[in-house]
Amino acid sequence: MCTALEERGIFDLGDLIMNSQLYNQLISGQIYSQLKMLDTALEEHHRWLANIMLNLTFNTPPSKNDLSEDAHYKCAFGTWYKQFHDKDLARLPEFQAIGAIHQKMHAKTREIIQRKQQKVAPKLDEFQSILNLSKELRNSVAQLKEAIKSDLYQTARLLIEVFDKTSEAVMISDPAARIINVNAAFSQITGYTAAEVMGKNPSLLRSGRQDALFYEKFWDALNTTGEWQGEIWNRRKCGEVYLQWLSVSAIYNQLGEVHCYVGIISHIRAENEHQQWLYQQAHTDPLTGLANRIVLNDRLFHAMAQGRRDQQSVSVMFLDLDGFKQTNDKLGHQFGDQLLCKVAERLQGAVRETDTVARFGGDEFVIVMPHSSRTTLAEIETMAKKLVTLVALPYNVKDREYTISTSMGISLFPNHGEDADKLLHYADCALYTAKSSGKNAYHFHSPD
Repeated sequence: MCTALEERGIFDLGDLIMNSQLYNQLISGQIYSQLKMLDTALEEHHRWLANIMLNLTFNTPPSKNDLSEDAHYKCAFGTWYKQFHDKDLARLPEFQAIGAIHQKMHAKTREIIQRKQQKVAPKLDEFQSILNLSKELRNSVAQLKEAIKSDLYQTARLLIEVFDKTSEAVMISDPAARIINVNAAFSQITGYTAAEVMGKNPSLLRSGRQDALFYEKFWDALNTTGEWQGEIWNRRKCGEVYLQWLSVSAIYNQLGEVHCYVGIISHIRAENEHQQWLYQQAHTDPLTGLANRIVLNDRLFHAMAQGRRDQQSVSVMFLDLDGFKQTNDKLGHQFGDQLLCKVAERLQGAVRETDTVARFGGDEFVIVMPHSSRTTLAEIETMAKKLVTLVALPYNVKDREYTISTSMGISLFPNHGEDADKLLHYADCALYTAKSSGKNAYHFHSPD
């Protein structure tokens, strides 16, 4: 049972409590119900033993079960032992010893009954051997009970330590939603000590940002499925509002009634951190970390506006990896994703801070590159050639060297127009011209 926490046997996260008294309230009902069943099975064993002695002494007919090879599983005690479902208790050596003794006793009994049917009278020492095995069984049952109580105490101590030292805040409340325990992490996160929240409703943490409908759905899920998890805004004792990830589970007793609720708080974000996180999610490609289409369009409009003001040009370079679909099909999507990240990293490292590298979709990338009024077409062409050559250099992906090339189409502002969508379209058309001319190449948009 000491390994139950690690192997998550009869215990769950909801069993992480702060004192042994509460621990017993949570799980001892399950343990002691097994002990009660054990006592009942032992009483049945005493009745069986009395009947066996009557049979052997007064020649009453034997039971068919006692003559079967698996007789030790057909009596009341054996039925309890065979159907025992608690894998943690079943691993105890005291439990396994009970099974071996019980089987040996039935095998000995069967042997004596069979010889008696062949008119061979049982000897006195054979009677005594059955009685000795029965006594050994009772002693082993007593040892099992002591082992269960000892392991229960040790496991409680272990859970208490885990509860106090875990970095996630844990709050336990009764069925009426009154707080009955919190751990040290809860106090560190919320600013409330255990004494300040005992007996209080968790609503003292509310920020006011969730409406009544939110909590109605919260309790509906908890009452229907026994659990709820999601993001929720709460307020610290100092008044600071923060965003947290909350998981709440209902813990039930033997009658199927809610005994308590256990809440686990993790992934804490302050409000400004949350805003930054939301911005990043909305503006960043989740795979490569590059700018997404929203940022691309914004940067392109900004570059064009600055170009009009300062009479500067802007390059729109549209890149597509050559044969990437075949790479994905042959080596798998995980390999393909890693390759895309490597390409993105290389492109980002090859441009200036004023340039924008965005993932347009799939294996397509777009680079927006503002130029000074002195930048020549030859210099833009040199940069395009450099990027195409750079992409084609070998990559190390999943401990193997791999090469892939790219084709690039280029449109220029204001040479090819002053509409952002048209510039992207022109660059895309030029890209396919580069592909049709042999790939691993670049091509400028031409009005023709």
